[in-house]
Amino acid sequence: MFSIFIKMTLRLAIGLLALIIYMNLLGRMQLSPQSAVDQIGNYILGGILGGIIYNLDLEFYKFFMAIIIWTSLMLLVNFITQRNLRAKRAIKGHPTLLMESNKFLTDEFKKNKVNLDDIMSRLHQKGIHSISEVDTIWLEPNGQLTTIMKYDDNTGWVLIEDGQINYLDLFRLNKSKEWLEAEVQKKGYESISEIFYGEYLNKELILYKY
Repeated sequence: MFSIFIKMTLRLAIGLLALIIYMNLLGRMQLSPQSAVDQIGNYILGGILGGIIYNLDLEFYKFFMAIIIWTSLMLLVNFITQRNLRAKRAIKGHPTLLMESNKFLTDEFKKNKVNLDDIMSRLHQKGIHSISEVDTIWLEPNGQLTTIMKYDDNTGWVLIEDGQINYLDLFRLNKSKEWLEAEVQKKGYESISEIFYGEYLNKELILYKY
């Protein structure tokens, strides 16, 4: 009995250490998943840790191999999504427009398997009591809603992320790549790659460099 207790304690300690290393390598955002990929990563990690904790006959080297392989795969995904915005949208998903100019896009409801009751419930939780107050609704990759209210002039559009153009918002503004590049140069920068974050707010482009 005592030997089982020692084994369990040792495996719990190793599991905790592996979890700490995993979170430090992949970032704290893994604690609050922002996409389905992040959630899957945490589920698989939980399964691996559960295997080593509850299966006392499992050799340690198999556990370490599983942790190393899975962490490497998640690091590779993170590396790709951080370097390429299009790859990020493809892997982690992209916002879906559910309402535009106070008109529901019902086809998108069907594609994303959401219904109006779910949307209204979430709007009520955000303190919005009438759909007539809303102009635009986005369904984010993590299932949350982003809303733009009617007559809201303080809506910021993200045009640059990590030195890359966010074509989704750029096209929504009816702007072109050439326009954005010209605006960036007016601000004294040679290239969009110099910009960490760029936001269009109140007809002005606000830039934050690296």
